[in-house]
This record gives sequence, C-alpha cells and structure tokens, in this order.
Amino acid sequence: MLLLSTCGGYLVMADVFILGAGFSKAIHPEMFLTKELTEKLLSTLDGKVRSEIEEYFSFLPRSDFESWLTYLSQPQPWLSESQNSRNHALFLDTSGKIGDVLHEPLLSFEAKWSKDSSRSSGQELSCLKTLVTRWKSNKDHIITLNYDTFVERASAEIFNEDCKNGFLYPAMLMPPYYRIPGYIGRSVTVSSDVQHALVFPLYKLHGSVNWFYSGSSSFEGETLYCSYVRREQSEQENKLLQDKVPLLIPPITEKIPHFQHETIRSLWFQAGQALRNASTVYSIGYSLPEADFTMRYFLSANAPRSKVKLYVVNRNTDGQAVQRYRKLLGEVYDIRDDFVGSSAIESFVNSLTNSKTKENHGQNSQNHN
Repeated sequence: MLLLSTCGGYLVMADVFILGAGFSKAIHPEMFLTKELTEKLLSTLDGKVRSEIEEYFSFLPRSDFESWLTYLSQPQPWLSESQNSRNHALFLDTSGKIGDVLHEPLLSFEAKWSKDSSRSSGQELSCLKTLVTRWKSNKDHIITLNYDTFVERASAEIFNEDCKNGFLYPAMLMPPYYRIPGYIGRSVTVSSDVQHALVFPLYKLHGSVNWFYSGSSSFEGETLYCSYVRREQSEQENKLLQDKVPLLIPPITEKIPHFQHETIRSLWFQAGQALRNASTVYSIGYSLPEADFTMRYFLSANAPRSKVKLYVVNRNTDGQAVQRYRKLLGEVYDIRDDFVGSSAIESFVNSLTNSKTKENHGQNSQNHN
C-alpha cells in the first residue's frame, strides 16, 4: 500500500528520507561526523576525566567514538562494581558534552543562514532549501538520526512558520513556558492524530539539541520540553530550563535503555509505519554501520511488503556503504547506487529538481490540451 498525502488537491506518493551525519556535514561543513567526535569531546573535558578515558585507548580504538563510549556505558563482568560505576560516570561526563560540542557549529550555521538566506546563497544552503521545499510539497516523511536543527531552521524561514516547537515534530513536547506556575496557554505541540497539519513529519529518533529533560538515566514518564528554533534561547527560557539538559541519545551500540520514554518510542513507532508504507526510500549521509543493530533491525523489520528502491546517497567513494546496504538489507530493498561519490548529495538534489520540473511541465501540457 502506498502512503498518499494531499497536496494542492492532488494525491501524491510520500517518500521516506533518512538523514545521517553525512547529510549535516554536507549542509554545513563545520558539523562533525561521528568519527570526528573523539577529539572534539576530549577537548571539552577537564584534565583528570580526559586522562582516565585516554587510558582505555591502549585497547580501544581512539577514533572509534561509538565503540569506546559503548564500552564505558555497559557494566563489564570482569570489573568490580566500583570500577563499572566509575566507567558509567565517565560515560555520563562524555556523552553529556555532545551538546556543547555541537553549539559552535550550530551558531556558525545560524550566522551563515541569516547572512545568505535572503539572497543568492551557497550550494549547501541551496540544497537544503530545495529539499525542504520538496518535502513540504510532497508531504514526505523525514527520519533523522541527527541532533541539529538545520531542517527546522530552514523550514521555519522558507515557509514563514512561527519558529515554535512542534511545527515539524509528530511528538508531544511542551514549551518551556508551561513551567511557569499558573501559566495558562495553548499548546503548540502536535500529535500523530493531527499529523496532516505538519509542514512535513520530522522524526528525530535520537533526540535534538532543542529538546530538554532532567538528564536522569531513568526518565520514563518525564515531561519533555522543546525550545524555540533560533540562535539563542531567551533569558526567560534559560531560567526555565536551567535544571534541564538536551535530550541527545548518544551514539552507542546498545541504545535500547535510552528509548524507554513513551514519546521517543512513539516517534520510532510512527517512523516505522511511514517506512512500511514508503514508495521509495532515500538514505542521505547515513552509511549503516554494521554495529548499529538498532537501525539495521528497524530498517529490515519495517521494510515495505513490496521490494521498493532504497537509494544510498553517500559521499564515500570506496563503495563500502553501498556494499553494507546490499549485504544487510539487500533481501528486502532494491539497493541503488545512483548517487555515490564526492558530489553525491548535490547530484541527488539536482535530480529531484529536474524530475519535479519535468513533472510540472507534463501537468502544464495536459492542462493546456
């Protein structure tokens, strides 16, 4: 069954786009890939914590951020309880700094967007504008593993949306002002039953820099807050959220303990529904690491009944990403490698633009006849 959405009175097929770190890197080169996070994070830690973590690099690969962070997050049977507790503390110290590391590239993106968005912009921002315009027009479903707010910022600007929380998210998130005693107002959040009102549904499966919670390892049932999408939070928002931290699910192999909150689970459930009904899937900048079992099983378990095309849009030129997709998902998807190489994302966006132009030309010809 194809998932159809209404757009200007016409029924159009809704595709699914999966965004990985390579997508954000292509949009804003100052953003980091996962493999680049190690040194960035270590530089934010105090000397004692950094030294403790570096001791593990004698048997763990320093550049493989996901592997050593996973090791610290899990109790090891050969270690004492106190050492496992210390490792978990190191995990919390490190993963809690991810938001700090992302702060600078997010600010530079905002400055670049504010400077260029009102006039002829660079190729990266042009690609982003083209994509979000297509996503709204087609009511496509966007699954992202990224924490940044590039998509939200562009959508708010292009479509003149109020930059409040919830204008893209099919999730229950509360504005910080709901923490004011006696505050009465209208929620600007949305839920799945009014998903048609979204600009397009954006499923942020790993959280976001503008989502906030207590930071507790057991946060089931907590109210999740979402700040406005802009360069800086207001002074009032800062005060209202001073006891909260960004909800960022760390890039570790075993993420299940972080998915217990009903809102996060709902996002994964809805994203799975969208994937099962997709007519075409585009994976942009996500290389499907073999160790990422959660996404691997998510993509295979929710594959459409009919074998649809899955386009791997990836800048990696060695072909390993496509090989992994074919090895791990080739039985349930028709894996395509039309857009692989140094200019893969730009070529892909150009192809979307050209196909849309041809489609519109055909409709105009029919109307003229």
